[in-house]
Amino acid sequence: MKSRKAKILLSILLAVGMVSVTTDCAFQRMRENLKNCEFDLDSVSVKSLSFTKIELALDVGIKNPNAEQVILDKLVFDLYGSDRKLGSGKHNETAVIPPSERKVVTIDFSTSLSEVGMGLLQNLRSGQAKYRMEGTAYLKTFFGELPVPFSIEKDLSAQN
Repeated sequence: MKSRKAKILLSILLAVGMVSVTTDCAFQRMRENLKNCEFDLDSVSVKSLSFTKIELALDVGIKNPNAEQVILDKLVFDLYGSDRKLGSGKHNETAVIPPSERKVVTIDFSTSLSEVGMGLLQNLRSGQAKYRMEGTAYLKTFFGELPVPFSIEKDLSAQN
Protein backbone atom coordinates (compact mmCIF):
# COMPACT_ATOMS: atom_id res chain seq x y z
CA MET A 1 0.00 0.00 0.00
CA LYS A 2 2.81 2.39 0.89
CA SER A 3 4.63 1.69 -2.32
CA ARG A 4 1.53 2.48 -4.37
CA LYS A 5 1.08 5.83 -2.55
CA ALA A 6 4.76 6.57 -3.04
CA LYS A 7 4.47 5.86 -6.79
CA ILE A 8 1.40 8.09 -7.10
CA LEU A 9 3.12 10.88 -5.16
CA LEU A 10 6.27 10.53 -7.26
CA SER A 11 4.20 10.62 -10.47
CA ILE A 12 2.39 13.76 -9.33
CA LEU A 13 5.67 15.46 -8.41
CA LEU A 14 7.21 14.54 -11.77
CA ALA A 15 4.14 15.83 -13.64
CA VAL A 16 4.16 19.12 -11.71
CA GLY A 17 7.91 19.45 -12.34
CA MET A 18 7.50 18.85 -16.08
CA VAL A 19 4.65 21.37 -16.35
CA SER A 20 6.65 23.90 -14.35
CA VAL A 21 9.76 23.52 -16.52
CA THR A 22 7.75 23.68 -19.76
CA THR A 23 5.78 26.72 -18.60
CA ASP A 24 8.91 28.42 -17.29
CA CYS A 25 10.65 27.94 -20.65
CA ALA A 26 7.65 29.34 -22.55
CA PHE A 27 7.48 32.41 -20.30
CA GLN A 28 11.23 32.92 -20.60
CA ARG A 29 10.94 32.76 -24.40
CA MET A 30 8.08 35.30 -24.40
CA ARG A 31 10.11 37.60 -22.15
CA GLU A 32 13.15 37.28 -24.39
CA ASN A 33 10.99 38.04 -27.44
CA LEU A 34 9.73 41.23 -25.76
CA LYS A 35 13.26 42.11 -24.67
CA ASN A 36 14.44 41.80 -28.31
CA CYS A 37 11.91 44.40 -29.45
CA GLU A 38 13.21 47.83 -30.36
CA PHE A 39 11.39 50.83 -28.89
CA ASP A 40 11.61 54.29 -30.42
CA LEU A 41 9.88 57.59 -29.86
CA ASP A 42 8.23 58.31 -33.20
CA SER A 43 6.88 61.72 -32.34
CA VAL A 44 5.68 64.01 -29.60
CA SER A 45 2.89 66.45 -30.36
CA VAL A 46 1.07 69.00 -28.28
CA LYS A 47 -2.65 68.10 -28.05
CA SER A 48 -3.75 70.97 -25.84
CA LEU A 49 -2.24 73.74 -23.79
CA SER A 50 -3.76 75.70 -20.92
CA PHE A 51 -2.45 77.95 -18.17
CA THR A 52 -1.99 74.99 -15.82
CA LYS A 53 -1.29 71.92 -17.93
CA ILE A 54 -0.13 70.56 -21.25
CA GLU A 55 -1.42 67.41 -22.92
CA LEU A 56 0.90 65.51 -25.24
CA ALA A 57 0.44 62.60 -27.62
CA LEU A 58 3.43 60.27 -27.61
CA ASP A 59 3.80 57.90 -30.55
CA VAL A 60 6.00 54.99 -29.47
CA GLY A 61 7.17 52.62 -32.20
CA ILE A 62 7.74 48.99 -31.27
CA LYS A 63 9.60 46.81 -33.76
CA ASN A 64 9.38 43.04 -33.35
CA PRO A 65 12.43 41.33 -34.93
CA ASN A 66 11.32 37.90 -33.67
CA ALA A 67 9.85 34.99 -35.63
CA GLU A 68 6.88 34.95 -33.21
CA GLN A 69 4.36 37.62 -32.33
CA VAL A 70 4.91 39.70 -29.22
CA ILE A 71 2.11 40.72 -26.91
CA LEU A 72 2.69 43.86 -24.88
CA ASP A 73 0.23 44.24 -22.02
CA LYS A 74 1.35 47.42 -20.30
CA LEU A 75 3.93 50.24 -20.44
CA VAL A 76 4.93 52.35 -17.43
CA PHE A 77 7.34 55.20 -18.09
CA ASP A 78 8.89 58.51 -17.09
CA LEU A 79 9.23 61.18 -19.78
CA TYR A 80 12.10 63.65 -19.79
CA GLY A 81 12.49 66.71 -21.99
CA SER A 82 15.90 68.34 -22.23
CA ASP A 83 16.95 66.31 -19.14
CA ARG A 84 14.05 67.64 -17.06
CA LYS A 85 11.47 65.14 -15.82
CA LEU A 86 8.09 66.03 -17.26
CA GLY A 87 6.14 63.33 -15.48
CA SER A 88 5.11 59.72 -15.58
CA GLY A 89 2.65 57.86 -17.71
CA LYS A 90 1.09 54.49 -18.27
CA HIS A 91 -0.34 52.64 -21.25
CA ASN A 92 -2.68 49.79 -20.28
CA GLU A 93 -3.94 48.62 -23.67
CA THR A 94 -2.70 45.32 -25.03
CA ALA A 95 -0.71 45.62 -28.26
CA VAL A 96 0.00 42.63 -30.50
CA ILE A 97 3.07 43.07 -32.70
CA PRO A 98 3.30 40.49 -35.51
CA PRO A 99 6.65 38.89 -36.36
CA SER A 100 9.10 41.15 -38.23
CA GLU A 101 6.70 44.11 -38.07
CA ARG A 102 6.57 47.50 -36.34
CA LYS A 103 3.57 48.92 -34.53
CA VAL A 104 3.07 52.49 -33.33
CA VAL A 105 1.21 52.93 -30.06
CA THR A 106 -0.16 56.39 -29.22
CA ILE A 107 -0.09 57.30 -25.56
CA ASP A 108 -1.78 60.35 -24.08
CA PHE A 109 0.34 62.12 -21.49
CA SER A 110 -0.47 65.22 -19.46
CA THR A 111 1.68 67.20 -17.06
CA SER A 112 1.61 70.54 -15.30
CA LEU A 113 3.23 73.60 -16.83
CA SER A 114 5.26 74.09 -13.66
CA GLU A 115 7.02 70.76 -14.36
CA VAL A 116 7.61 71.58 -17.99
CA GLY A 117 8.94 75.09 -17.51
CA MET A 118 8.63 77.96 -19.95
CA GLY A 119 12.00 77.26 -21.55
CA LEU A 120 11.03 73.71 -22.43
CA LEU A 121 7.70 74.84 -23.85
CA GLN A 122 9.57 77.09 -26.22
CA ASN A 123 11.77 74.14 -27.20
CA LEU A 124 8.72 71.93 -27.83
CA ARG A 125 7.16 74.49 -30.16
CA SER A 126 10.37 75.08 -32.09
CA GLY A 127 11.26 71.36 -32.29
CA GLN A 128 14.63 71.97 -30.62
CA ALA A 129 14.35 69.48 -27.77
CA LYS A 130 15.74 66.19 -26.61
CA TYR A 131 13.31 63.61 -25.29
CA ARG A 132 14.03 60.58 -23.19
CA MET A 133 11.54 57.95 -22.12
CA GLU A 134 12.60 55.44 -19.48
CA GLY A 135 10.22 52.73 -18.51
CA THR A 136 9.19 49.14 -18.24
CA ALA A 137 7.11 47.05 -20.62
CA TYR A 138 5.08 44.24 -19.09
CA LEU A 139 3.94 40.87 -20.35
CA LYS A 140 1.10 39.25 -18.37
CA THR A 141 1.55 35.59 -17.55
CA PHE A 142 -0.20 33.02 -15.40
CA PHE A 143 2.40 33.66 -12.67
CA GLY A 144 2.19 37.47 -12.83
CA GLU A 145 3.69 40.26 -14.92
CA LEU A 146 7.12 39.88 -16.50
CA PRO A 147 8.95 43.26 -16.58
CA VAL A 148 11.23 44.33 -19.44
CA PRO A 149 12.98 47.70 -18.98
CA PHE A 150 13.55 50.03 -21.95
CA SER A 151 14.97 53.46 -22.69
CA ILE A 152 14.32 55.71 -25.70
CA GLU A 153 16.14 58.91 -26.62
CA LYS A 154 15.35 61.25 -29.48
CA ASP A 155 16.90 64.58 -30.45
CA LEU A 156 14.33 66.50 -32.47
CA SER A 157 16.84 69.23 -33.28
CA ALA A 158 18.76 66.68 -35.37
CA GLN A 159 15.71 66.31 -37.67
CA ASN A 160 15.83 69.94 -38.87
